[in-house]
Amino acid sequence: MDGMEQIRRHAERAVTDRSVLDGILDAEWVGTLSSVRDGEPWVVPVFFARDGDRLIFHGSTGAGLLRHLAGGAPVAFCVAAMDSVVLGQTLTNTSGDYRSAVVRGTCRRLSGDEHAAALLRLCEVRVPGRAAEVPPLTGKELAEAISLELPIIDGSWTAKVRAVGAMEPSEIRAVWSGTLPVQRRFADPEPAPWLPKGIPTAPSALALADS
Repeated sequence: MDGMEQIRRHAERAVTDRSVLDGILDAEWVGTLSSVRDGEPWVVPVFFARDGDRLIFHGSTGAGLLRHLAGGAPVAFCVAAMDSVVLGQTLTNTSGDYRSAVVRGTCRRLSGDEHAAALLRLCEVRVPGRAAEVPPLTGKELAEAISLELPIIDGSWTAKVRAVGAMEPSEIRAVWSGTLPVQRRFADPEPAPWLPKGIPTAPSALALADS
């Protein structure tokens, strides 16, 4: 599948393989929603999940940007993952290996059963098994939340990947060059300080810590 537009700056980093896009979106937990209101940019970091050919967002009904997008405003959603810091032989060649993706389009506000299912699905994608460990959603919780979906369709996205490390210069100097790989993992679960003693750690938390 092709991205939305041709990437001109470092076009060799452009990716058109949909599976690469999915991998970038699945690896990240937070991205930025961007839109325009009254001629001014509006950018907010949000928790999200990819569910097949759509992205799911949720928040409080008091979240201004989500209400704005629910009204049909155009949106761009961006995520980026830093894989390594690249130390070149000059300051201008100090960079990073990364993966990034942008999805554009129009969000749809979900309601009724779709709304409840989206909240459950978002949790299940990010923390498998957690929904079964907590009480069911109440009517009050559903009423206080807003959920949106952003379709991922042909022509709506772009992705870029840099994975070349330190570029060899035309003149090699006696200066160390290379990469510092970035590694991310979950640490051991830490119980809330107010939690009564004796409650075992949730299996969902243990599973993520082991992933």
